[in-house]
Amino acid sequence: MYSSLLVPSNLILLLAAAGLLCLATRRKRAALRFFTTALALYVFLGTAVLSSWMIASLEKQYPRVQAAEDLRDAKQIVILAGYAEKHPLLPLSSCVNFPSAYRLVEGLRIARMLPDSTVLVSGKGQVPAVMKELLVSMGMPAGKIQLDRDSVNTYESAINVKRLAGNRQLVLVTSAGHMPRAVRCFRKVGLDPAPAPTNHMRMLRYRFTDFLPSPAQLVYSDLAVREYIGIFWYRLTDRI
Repeated sequence: MYSSLLVPSNLILLLAAAGLLCLATRRKRAALRFFTTALALYVFLGTAVLSSWMIASLEKQYPRVQAAEDLRDAKQIVILAGYAEKHPLLPLSSCVNFPSAYRLVEGLRIARMLPDSTVLVSGKGQVPAVMKELLVSMGMPAGKIQLDRDSVNTYESAINVKRLAGNRQLVLVTSAGHMPRAVRCFRKVGLDPAPAPTNHMRMLRYRFTDFLPSPAQLVYSDLAVREYIGIFWYRLTDRI
């Protein structure tokens, strides 16, 4: 929870709130310092050049999967869950968030490369079940999909996958920015997955407007900083 306060957008909001509080109490110099710092962070971290560089430093660590030869003859595909929630007014495809959707599509693509493989969706609560339902609707046999519904974080996913899959060679599917931490967690418990990154967010081409700060680019900075914090915390707590 405390780590959320350190991501750029929340930090900027806190600084702006502190500035407003100082204005309300007639401390104009302190207010100016808070507002200036908030603006500087927004300008610095809200441009595509910096946000893309930060996320790219994570995403470039593992290449995309191009062919079955990249997958070391794996028989188990592990898809780490993002977020999902069923709603009666929404189609099933709209019941998963963007990371979950990308991971499902990549997992299905790899499953077609490895026709003898099975899929294990790892996450918490109803999320893996919703993701399984979407996989089945896209043509994957339900009998080839196993669920881990007891993992609240990446390290627990690694532990539970180890319990469910044993030492089988596996493919690990998750967002590219999350892959470095995920791979280290799986290696920590004695597994050596073949990484299959997806949901890449770094920019490959820049336009003039990308050099201007925008809330959309600040989101990417948030994701990168959150992942750096996660790596630091996992290292500190001996989970990677």
